[in-house]
Amino acid sequence: MRKEKLAYEVGYRVNEEGEIFNPKGMKLKVTSVNNKRYPQVNFKYKDKKYYVRMHRIAAYCFYGDEMFEENVVVRHLNDDKTDISKQNIALGTQAENMADMSEESRLISSEKKRAYAIKNDIIPPRNTKIPDEIIPEIITLLDRGYSYRKLADKYDVHHSTIYYINKTRRNSFEQNKRIG
Repeated sequence: MRKEKLAYEVGYRVNEEGEIFNPKGMKLKVTSVNNKRYPQVNFKYKDKKYYVRMHRIAAYCFYGDEMFEENVVVRHLNDDKTDISKQNIALGTQAENMADMSEESRLISSEKKRAYAIKNDIIPPRNTKIPDEIIPEIITLLDRGYSYRKLADKYDVHHSTIYYINKTRRNSFEQNKRIG
């Protein structure tokens, strides 16, 4: 059973105003550290610990099993991770979810990915379809919100090539330049 469904089964509920209640009916506080982490509930069921993000419990309360359909994500329409009200929680595609994010949030997300790759010495393989001197330009356009498909059309490559650059090359362009 999905953990959101399990949280519902044991008694967690979210009302349309975004208030979350535990199985005993007590209202829980929805907080996040600087809106950087998703608030979550922790509970034990049959001697196993579960951690479930509150917005996912809210989505299950509002939309049921529809949230588990393929390519469906839970969206925060106002980009506030602590607002789990029905007017802020919607189901949609990942593209719609990214469009909901503010530019500032997208940049923070990109920076976290870069920092992780640098910290863990992740050096991706070279990509030969696009010349090295174009990579920084593509990374800049991605950071400004351009879609993979729009950039793929611009550079006459498959959108998966742009995805690959975004996920691997952006963090180590200078390292790859030295290796190659």
